Amino acid sequence: MNILNINQNVSVIRDYSAGSNAITILCMDEKSKFYRKYAYGPDSDKLFQQIEWIKRNETLLPLPQIIRKGKNESFCFYDMAYNGYQMGMFEYAHSMPIYKTWDILDRVLLKLENSIYLCETRSATKEDIKAYYQNKIKKNIDCILNCEYLLDLQKYEFIDINGVRYKNLLEYIPLLSELNARLIFSDDPCSVIHGDLTLENIICTRNDLGEDYFYLIDPNTGNLHDSKYLDYAKLLQSLHGEYELVKSVEHIKVNQNKVTFSYKKSIVYRELYALYQSYLQEHFDEASIKSIYFHEIIHWLRLMPCQIKNNKGRVIAFYARLLMLLDEILKKYGKNI
Repeated sequence: MNILNINQNVSVIRDYSAGSNAITILCMDEKSKFYRKYAYGPDSDKLFQQIEWIKRNETLLPLPQIIRKGKNESFCFYDMAYNGYQMGMFEYAHSMPIYKTWDILDRVLLKLENSIYLCETRSATKEDIKAYYQNKIKKNIDCILNCEYLLDLQKYEFIDINGVRYKNLLEYIPLLSELNARLIFSDDPCSVIHGDLTLENIICTRNDLGEDYFYLIDPNTGNLHDSKYLDYAKLLQSLHGEYELVKSVEHIKVNQNKVTFSYKKSIVYRELYALYQSYLQEHFDEASIKSIYFHEIIHWLRLMPCQIKNNKGRVIAFYARLLMLLDEILKKYGKNI
């Protein structure tokens, strides 16, 4: 199998491709249905790292069963088993009672705490935090500030978003410094992590007893600073930042420094976020929670280049949401850096 004939002998049932440059589809051949994920060029190396992560950790976590895989210098793919009862947690959460969804999330976090977060444990290093700052904060801020679709907005000190005034990104640069990154993240516990624990990467299924269960997909190995707080912040990206909902934005209006956009709000997300806030308060001290929320900011910085490349029509909505989150989080946690 190669780049030219990857889907030659299959029928594509549904495209599940999300925010990355890889393609994920549900398909079927003459024998069965299965999920297929593939990528080209530099992204194929990242996908191969994902395969290796899954194979290394498949005895520790519920992960997809890889039934076929392949890699050459410019292409990588792997196929995953399909069992007939699988749905993303976003869909599950909006079709099941809240207590069932929270039960799954609680079990996900417990499983992670009792497995990979105990592997390769270490303290955060200055070198890792420096690399994290350079590649995940500064590099992405530079990308955003130089984005042609956002240049007109960068002229303003404040942006009015849906009638509310927010500081523009340049006003936050002093707080998003390397020094502050060291102050906030220096006590982060480091270990093996999933790296991309958004709701869409938690797949709800059933175990051998017929009970609702889960498995995790799409680990990210390129974080540089591997703290479990990044995983907790990825759940914030979903439940607090409402990432999956913002992706549904269709109508955006910009008039000078005034941005108007809307997306469907979710009562489910609001209730899950309240439960998640209580969970964080119960399991972590204030400094750790502060770190987790700052990692959420960085996750939003990190997702912007992909949106700039692949979703030009929604870039301004994602940028506006970033400013809203910066305002909220830094008002609460930025005073005592």
